[in-house]
Amino acid sequence: SSDMMYRTGSLKSQMSLANKKGARNVIIFGESELAKEVVTLKNMGEGSQQEISIKNQNYSELIKILTERCG
Repeated sequence: SSDMMYRTGSLKSQMSLANKKGARNVIIFGESELAKEVVTLKNMGEGSQQEISIKNQNYSELIKILTERCG
C-alpha cells in the first residue's frame, strides 16, 4: 500500500509519521532531488537511504528495488 503527504510539516515530522504508520520504505522527492533528477529511498527499518536516478522519467531501478524489498 502507499500513502502520500504534501508539505504537511518538516521532513523530520513526516518521517516520524511514516514510522508511526509502519512504513517500511519512504520515497523522498523534494527540491534537491528534483534538481538532481533523483529520489531518495529510505529504508525505515534499517535507517539507510540511497539516491536513485529517475533521469528521463526512467523509474525501472526504483521499481526493481522496491519489488525486491517488498516481495
